[in-house]
Amino acid sequence: MGDEAGTEPPREAQPIPFRRAADLAVLRAAVAAKAIAIGLDQAKTAALLVAITELASNTLQHTSQGTGSFRIWTVPGRLICQVDDHGSISLPPGGWQMPSTPGTRGYGIPLIAALTDHFECVPHAGGTTWRLHMILSDTRERRIEVVN
Repeated sequence: MGDEAGTEPPREAQPIPFRRAADLAVLRAAVAAKAIAIGLDQAKTAALLVAITELASNTLQHTSQGTGSFRIWTVPGRLICQVDDHGSISLPPGGWQMPSTPGTRGYGIPLIAALTDHFECVPHAGGTTWRLHMILSDTRERRIEVVN
C-alpha cells in the first residue's frame, strides 16, 4: 500500500466483519478501546470515530455486496484502521475535495481525509482497501509523574 507502516496488517490485527448498521457500534468500540489503550488524545479519538463510522457506512451503503471487514493496529507513533470492501472507486485527480456546489452527497470521503492524519485508498481487483492513520503525540509520556 506504500505507507511507512508496512504493506500488510500484522497477524494479530484480525478482521472484524461488518454487514449492517448495528455492527458499526462494534467498530467504534474497537477504535475507542485501542485509542484509549495507547493514549490517543480525546480530540483525535473523536475525529477517528467519526471517520471510521463514515467509511464503514459508505461500505454498507455504496458497495456491491454491502459488507466489509475492519482491522486496527499500532506501529510506533501511529494508530492504523483498515477497511476492506467490495466496492470500486476511481481516484479523483488532485485528491479528494469537498463538492463545489451544495448538495446531499460527496462529503464523506473528503471529510474522512480531513479528519485523519493520513488517508489511503487503494482500489484493487477484489474491491478497495482504505487506511486511516492517526499519529500519536508524545504528550502521554510527558504526563507521567514520579511521586515520592
